[in-house]
Amino acid sequence: MPDLTKVKEAHRLLGEFIKENETEPIISGRINHEYGEPLDDIILRFEPYRPPVDPIGYAATKNGGYYDYSVPRGWTGRITPISDGYVFKPLYKDYLTITKDVPFQDFTGKKAPAIG
Repeated sequence: MPDLTKVKEAHRLLGEFIKENETEPIISGRINHEYGEPLDDIILRFEPYRPPVDPIGYAATKNGGYYDYSVPRGWTGRITPISDGYVFKPLYKDYLTITKDVPFQDFTGKKAPAIG
């Protein structure tokens, strides 16, 4: 019969190893103009549904309109692109309990109509 104390210790150590080696999931995508050109320097707001447990975060598009952002495992929240000069489709994207990478989370930007 196995020594229960040793089995419990091995289980505890395995759990610690797994936790230390888990990577945070990455949400990534691209923002393009409605005519297809990439939009750089667009800010994306990553707003969790559980503040203040998870902080609000920000990312920016770069190098051809691409962005990526690591979220805590189990993250639930909303991504909203922000720019004074553009409106986006979709306006935002909602996520529920992210546990693995989520690629191809793309938005399309259109010049905002002039006000005044």
